[in-house]
Amino acid sequence: MPLTLYGFRICPYVERVRILLNEKNIPAEHVDVDIRNKPDWFLKISPLGKVPVLLVDDVLLFESAVINDFLDSLSPTNSIYPADNIKKHLNKSWIEWGSTLILAAYDMTLAKEKNTFLEKKHLVEQKLATLQEQVKNAPFFNGEHFSMIDLTYAPLFKRFDCLFRIYSIDLLAKFPTLQLWSDNVLKRPSVKAGFINNFDEEWVFLLNLKGSCLVEQNIVT
Repeated sequence: MPLTLYGFRICPYVERVRILLNEKNIPAEHVDVDIRNKPDWFLKISPLGKVPVLLVDDVLLFESAVINDFLDSLSPTNSIYPADNIKKHLNKSWIEWGSTLILAAYDMTLAKEKNTFLEKKHLVEQKLATLQEQVKNAPFFNGEHFSMIDLTYAPLFKRFDCLFRIYSIDLLAKFPTLQLWSDNVLKRPSVKAGFINNFDEEWVFLLNLKGSCLVEQNIVT
């Protein structure tokens, strides 16, 4: 069936869908939406006015977790979730929890003052400590097999990697298990292809646009 994905170039929720499309070799047309100046046609098709939105024939699906569950269901014998039902739903619980970490990290990077940044960084580190307790098996969250939960955290790991390379802020320094997980996730081909080629440039542009203190201050943590 024809699929069209409406998304923003550096939206972490859109990146989750792009990675799954890559991982499962599902063809789809990609349409970029300027979410800073949302066109009327997009507001008409997106119930929440947000990306991603997936057009399936003439049906519109929204919310990245719902879209990815649908895409995974297209090949039920080759699901990207763990086969064990309890483990599958445990993964889903930590996928949902991960949204709170993404929002905390987003607020941190867009903080306009250094003190605010450091306060929000402390909150992110508390959440990372909680997450590390759940990651027991390398190389991925569930062990050897790449799963939905791994690609769900990939956009977060990408931004942590940028923070380290561009601003020398290493959020995973205290969390070696998470660092190993991040390294393995980010080097996977489907994940690499899920991010735009000039990601760093566009991410820094966004920080500039939002007035992040990262751009103008030398933050020592």
